[in-house]
Amino acid sequence: MKLQLVILVLVVFGFAASALADSETRKRQTHCPICSMEIDKRLFVDHEGKRIYFGCDSCPDLFRKSPKKYLRQLNAAGIVLADTPANSTARGVQLFCVCGNDHLDESLFTDVSGKRVFFCKRKCSEHFNKSPENNLKKMKAKGIDFQDVPVKEETDCPRSRYRWQPSPAMLHSRW
Repeated sequence: MKLQLVILVLVVFGFAASALADSETRKRQTHCPICSMEIDKRLFVDHEGKRIYFGCDSCPDLFRKSPKKYLRQLNAAGIVLADTPANSTARGVQLFCVCGNDHLDESLFTDVSGKRVFFCKRKCSEHFNKSPENNLKKMKAKGIDFQDVPVKEETDCPRSRYRWQPSPAMLHSRW
C-alpha cells in the first residue's frame, strides 16, 4: 500500500514538473514572424482563434499568403500566441475594402482625419472621396478601424524590403 502511494505521488509530481517545464520553455510573442522585428500591437491578424502580431505594415499580407508556414515557425520557437478576444471585431490593420472586397491595392488610398483608408479599385476610392469624413464615420460605426497615417520616419523592412513605420518603443530602443 505504501509503495502504491509513493508511486502515485511520484507520478503526480512528474506531471506537475513536466507542465511547469513546458510553460517555462513556451513564451509570449514579442517579435514579428515575418521580419523578426519587435511587434507593434496595432498590427495583427486573427487566425483560427489566435492573434498574431507583426512588426511592419506589409507583414500581415505576407502572413495571409502562407499562414501555416509562419505558425509552424512560431510553434517551433516555443511561442504561445494570444487568443483572439471574445468581443473582438477584428480591429487593427484594415483587412477589407470599404466595398467589402478582401483585396486591397496599397497604391490606392486616401488619408482622412489622420487615418489611411485603402481601396481595391479606383471606383471605390472615387465613391468614398465624394464624402470622406461621413464615409469614415460610417465605417467606424460598423466596427472597422483604419491604420494611422504613417509618420515620415520610415525605413525598409529587412525581410520584405517594404516600407514600414517603427513603433514608438522601437524609436527609443538601441539596436
